[in-house]
Amino acid sequence: MTRKRGMYFFIMTIVAALFLSACGKDSDEAKADNPGKEGEAGQTYNFKLAHIAPPDHIWNETAQKFAEELEERSDGRMKMELYPGGQLGGEPDMVQQLETGSLDFGFITTAFLTSRSVAKIFFAISESFAS
Repeated sequence: MTRKRGMYFFIMTIVAALFLSACGKDSDEAKADNPGKEGEAGQTYNFKLAHIAPPDHIWNETAQKFAEELEERSDGRMKMELYPGGQLGGEPDMVQQLETGSLDFGFITTAFLTSRSVAKIFFAISESFAS
């Protein structure tokens, strides 16, 4: 049980790192995208993160820690709104919101992902047999 929890935490950390690295832009790209907005140092960003687990679940604890780190490392310019317990709907609803851009982050189970694409069964294989 502890190994499974550790593996889950490791995967979630990697996913969070990928999301954060995707948010960064090279300064030349930023100037090209916003030619007249170089002086806006005080711009803030609000993100939404949702999951289906209850508020006392490890997913929510991880999301809270992620939100704290995000706000701290961005000097308060980035904030995260958390929606635990399926407040924004079930996994199909959350995936649709992720696709349309109304939701920024979501913790989605591998069981649901494999129902959408067989190629994603790779993530569930590690739990199929004892190592």
